[in-house]
Amino acid sequence: MCRVADGAGCDRENKCAFNAVGSDGSSTEGILATENVIYSDQKFSNLMFGCVHGSSKGFGVFGLDMSKESFVNQYENLTRGRFSYCLPSLKNGDAITTVKFGDNANVLGDYTPIKVGKEGNAYNVNLLDISVGNERLNVKAGSFEMDQNGNGGTIIDAGTMISFLTQPVYDALVSKLNKTVQLAPSQPQQSQLSFCFKGTQKDLIAPKIPDLTFHFEGLNVTVPAFNVFVPVNEETVCLAILPSADVAVFGGVLQQGLNLGFDVKEMRAYMKSTDCGKV
Repeated sequence: MCRVADGAGCDRENKCAFNAVGSDGSSTEGILATENVIYSDQKFSNLMFGCVHGSSKGFGVFGLDMSKESFVNQYENLTRGRFSYCLPSLKNGDAITTVKFGDNANVLGDYTPIKVGKEGNAYNVNLLDISVGNERLNVKAGSFEMDQNGNGGTIIDAGTMISFLTQPVYDALVSKLNKTVQLAPSQPQQSQLSFCFKGTQKDLIAPKIPDLTFHFEGLNVTVPAFNVFVPVNEETVCLAILPSADVAVFGGVLQQGLNLGFDVKEMRAYMKSTDCGKV
């Protein structure tokens, strides 16, 4: 097991220890093990999973990337390399997220091709530009592309709640939002998020804060203000996007109210705005 799992190796007690690092730099460590799992009428024999002993996020992760250890590939005969999920709005605190596999997965409609980057297990896609309201940023061509060594690009990652943009694109977005957001600037004392305004959850609507449209290769995805800004206290909302040195990340907050489907065999990622309670 340790021989096939990325980032794993035998520790002093001859147990298979792992340390997984997320696209946001968070880490999860523990011991790899196997177990027989029964879910509904399906039995999974010798399912490889991690017993988490420590996590910077405070919880474990259900692995659905393209690695051979992910559930998608461990049980390819069931998943057929396809799965989908829909993250409900954070406003619905008791909402449930359902992950669907195989023939039940919602992998329909427009899609963007999945690219293979240096971190070959991630869902890396080609983001072309971003619009604030109806105005494009018109970022420099290639701003989101991977280089010839597979570095950079844009990763879709629901396990990373905050999204990331490379510094030049982030600066262009902040500059445009400064001109369009109809709220007073603010700077909270304790928050990793730095671009903020005076407001509450009720202010997270257009035209006070414009929608954003992400222009992917073959696919446009428009998200409302509630997906872009988050309340950090009772009187402040902040942009749920931070600058990055190299890679962009389309994270969980941006994914609210979107059905995301992945077809690993065809290397396609599907995204569509929907009512998560009905899929």
